[in-house]
Amino acid sequence: MMLYLLVMIFSLMAVAFYTLMERRVLGNFHLRIGPNRVGLMGFFQPFSDAIKLFLKDNLKLRFNESFLWNFSPILAMYLYLTVLMLYPLSGGIMMLSYGMVLLVGILSMSVYFLMYGGFFSGNKFSLIGSFRSISQMVSYEILLIFLLMSIFMYYENFNFIVIMEMYNFMLLFVNMSFFIIWLFVCLAESNRLPYDFLEGESELVSGFNTEYWGGYFSFIFIFEYGFMVFFCVITSFMFMSMEFIWVMSMMMLYYYLWIRSTFPRLRYDFLMEMAWKKLMMLLLFFFFFFVFF
Repeated sequence: MMLYLLVMIFSLMAVAFYTLMERRVLGNFHLRIGPNRVGLMGFFQPFSDAIKLFLKDNLKLRFNESFLWNFSPILAMYLYLTVLMLYPLSGGIMMLSYGMVLLVGILSMSVYFLMYGGFFSGNKFSLIGSFRSISQMVSYEILLIFLLMSIFMYYENFNFIVIMEMYNFMLLFVNMSFFIIWLFVCLAESNRLPYDFLEGESELVSGFNTEYWGGYFSFIFIFEYGFMVFFCVITSFMFMSMEFIWVMSMMMLYYYLWIRSTFPRLRYDFLMEMAWKKLMMLLLFFFFFFVFF
């Protein structure tokens, strides 16, 4: 229990650090000054933003289903707190024989909070945003499952810690192909540019979370950024040796920011076409290769 509380505090601090890092890095990319007022070099800016959001009033909407609308961001926060147990630390659930299977199950539950938040808001923009968010999440979760299953079939083990200890970089071509596909899947699963279709401000006002503000918006914000940090740590464990885990994690965080500041948002049909006609074909090839050969 104490270890879990420490992991939770560490992860929330990591989310706050990443929001500060994001503003500073994007400011450098855009040749402008990032946050530098609240605290030393703006370090307490994320905390002041969180306090501001949680102190906002929560109004009762007229056309929404109150209970399920309130339950949606709470479910998102619950999923994030659950996935913290999967951090590969001593005593974590990642030590279980099927720890990564549990990770896939937790990720698949994120569809429900998108569905509840969009459908029960009583807003057509939220409803449309939830429809395309669910289709995006389901499509790239299937890719994620095939990718993880291919790795498990290669090592003949579902224990992530054992796989990390047995890691031998496979074949160079296979390893690089897996890593590139994994980067695409991480961007789509984390809803980051150029795949941030969950919050299309230009065409959906704000997407599925149009009717959320204050503390509820903070829960959704922590969910998205927390999973982003989690994917960075998991990526470093999957594709690097133990000595370079935290260096690789920081490089992955910078990769997210570099992509965001460089590429525009894609068209939605391009996103789905890439998932089902390109990446899926590659992953099916690797999957059947490891199964039969």
